[in-house]
Amino acid sequence: MNYRITYHASASSKIPGLPPEAFTALVERLLEIGDDPLDSSPIRSEEPNFRHATFGEHGIVAFFLDRPARTVTVYDILWAG
Repeated sequence: MNYRITYHASASSKIPGLPPEAFTALVERLLEIGDDPLDSSPIRSEEPNFRHATFGEHGIVAFFLDRPARTVTVYDILWAG
């Protein structure tokens, strides 16, 4: 993993409510993002470090990419399944 994954409290609080398959999909996707954080989409083009990616069939994870620090800070997790 090239980038360290960290969690904001707002995202951490959502993890316990995920069904097991969603949690597994989230972890797998974050491992991919840790290897290549640009394998995601910017939320707004004028702020490209705020990004989001899908996971599983019904999930979206939002994060901030800090390239100099080589960190990905997850600040929101949405599971609509």
